Amino acid sequence: MTSQEEIFLSKARKGISQCLAGSDRLFQGLQASILLSDAYRASFAAVDTALTRFVQNTPSIRPGGPDTAVNYGVFILSTLAQAAVMQLHLTFAEADASAYEKCVRAAKACVGLLDQVSGTSWAPSDMMLGHCWAVVASFLVQQLAWYRSNNRQREAAETEREVTKVLVALNLLVETFPMLAFQVKKIQDLRVSLAV
Repeated sequence: MTSQEEIFLSKARKGISQCLAGSDRLFQGLQASILLSDAYRASFAAVDTALTRFVQNTPSIRPGGPDTAVNYGVFILSTLAQAAVMQLHLTFAEADASAYEKCVRAAKACVGLLDQVSGTSWAPSDMMLGHCWAVVASFLVQQLAWYRSNNRQREAAETEREVTKVLVALNLLVETFPMLAFQVKKIQDLRVSLAV
């Protein structure tokens, strides 16, 4: 990796961390009156805009095409960015179709990123990915429950495959960071509670 790529990845990681922290701050002590405030709306819009720009300008994890080596730094940053989008919009996803669609696209983007590294010698080595994949898996499990309860078998089958891919990746990460096993347990408990 060149020094220019290292500088980009360092700055990008810092930016994504700030966006994640910003979205977390937005939801701490969330009350209806806060949601209606102009300050909250401005903060939400600023974080959403920053994430949207970052996602749009993040390079491909395979910059030379599908047959080239994966840039794992960009893979991690892309995953973090998509998880931050989900984290920001999840609170509103049930009531707002736009927020729900953003969560769906971000979850599918994370699964797509995993697809691009499958079959490589990659082994997950960043603990932050555990949180990201837990957010994705939890959302997908809830989506799976909805598809099954509405007899949408084709969508349910696809979502089941996506959940499996994310859980496989999360379990690989547990081998390096055993404390993430609680994330896997929470997802398993959610599956049981939703009967999926």
